[in-house]
Amino acid sequence: MLLKLGQKDWPILLFALFIFCVKVPLLNIPIYWDESIYFVPEFFEKGLMVFRPGDYDPFSFHGHPPLFQIQIYLFSLLYPDPIIASHLAAVLNSVALILVGYGVIRKHAGREAALLTLLFYFYYPHIFAFASQVHPNTLMIVFALLAFDAHTQKHYSRYALWTTLAVMTRESALAFCLLPLALSSWKIMKGNKMWASWRELLAGSAAFIAFALFTLYNKFVSGSFVNHPYFLHRVDTGEVGIERFLRFFPYTLDALKMSTIEIVPIWMLPICAMILIFYFMDSKFKQLPKHALMVGHFAASSLVFLLFFFAYADTIVRDFAFVTFALCAFFAVAMARVLKAPHWRFLFVALIVAGSIKLHFLPNGPDTPIHSYIDNTAHLKQVADKIGEDFPDAQRIKVTWPGLMLFRSPLYGYLPRPYETTREKFEEAQVLLTSGVLSPWPVDNLPDPSIWKVKYKINAPKGIMESVVYEKR
Repeated sequence: MLLKLGQKDWPILLFALFIFCVKVPLLNIPIYWDESIYFVPEFFEKGLMVFRPGDYDPFSFHGHPPLFQIQIYLFSLLYPDPIIASHLAAVLNSVALILVGYGVIRKHAGREAALLTLLFYFYYPHIFAFASQVHPNTLMIVFALLAFDAHTQKHYSRYALWTTLAVMTRESALAFCLLPLALSSWKIMKGNKMWASWRELLAGSAAFIAFALFTLYNKFVSGSFVNHPYFLHRVDTGEVGIERFLRFFPYTLDALKMSTIEIVPIWMLPICAMILIFYFMDSKFKQLPKHALMVGHFAASSLVFLLFFFAYADTIVRDFAFVTFALCAFFAVAMARVLKAPHWRFLFVALIVAGSIKLHFLPNGPDTPIHSYIDNTAHLKQVADKIGEDFPDAQRIKVTWPGLMLFRSPLYGYLPRPYETTREKFEEAQVLLTSGVLSPWPVDNLPDPSIWKVKYKINAPKGIMESVVYEKR
């Protein structure tokens, strides 16, 4: 069984427990940045009735499929605080990824490669930080790994189930489904008309059918197939197209490097390169036929993700999580094969653990204090409390993303009551906020000194621009 663990599997249980215990103290942190996309206050107010044609607003979900939000809502039934329930769901999804990822890699490459994969994976700062954040990517990868395993075992009904759940968690999971669909289509085109081939094709199409039905429902209730405000804004402003592809290509390559080799200490790069070289020299690619389907799954879906983000670019560090997992798995398999002596493997693991402690828990690591969403969230909460105290009668706030979302409902954890928010010209606004923990103001929409005067400034975390609260003159 995939998740059957024995006495020899105690290290992964200890690792999962460690991640859980480290992240539990963060459960009550307010919602921050893109978490607000997936944290939907209407869900906690209306429950599953939010999907009724008269109540369903796709824009509240930013056009994404709602399975992750449904999971959060179900957790909120067990624990009434929406913020704690949402972060608890995220942490448990990370634990599930550890156990499922371990089970899949163990089945195909052994215990040591499986454990190393997870150690390498959570070494990355963006993976470690997102382990408690309200994002659907982790749950999507869990379903994708289960789908991979089902497809390699030719359990097509299970494959259809897991891919459908993955896509209804995050639509970008369609990248996982392309290779199996192409393979089954190719078999039929080559003349294999057996029922098994048609059954495989139907299973491969399940996720696409589910997503098509989802977009049709969006069209029925809102008049549009796509309801992602950010994407629609870019379409309206002409940012989507070949010009954007060319403009963001260098940025995407930089983000790709930041997500992979740049986070590895420079002295480790030649060691990693030598391990991979020795692996291929030792195996002479003999392992590839044995794992061809799994390697094909990883490679094809990773390529689709990369091609998508070459054009989209902005969120590659977070959404590159699956490709990061694939890279970690490949390197872990190579390391487990090459470093056959236990003391060498122990030494390398010790270096990874030491590096992780430096990255995640010591001052000046990427998680603390400069790039810490924990510090940034605490600062934004401090600013919001100050605004709530000094402007008790204000109704409207001019603010940039993500304050546009976070100040609209007290459920996000900042202000005691809802405010109307806008980034555009809003002459009736009583408060204007600029902050280094929010998106910068556009150059053509900076605070007009003839209209706004500085009320006060609040120092931000080290390396971040201070927050400035303005009031009308």
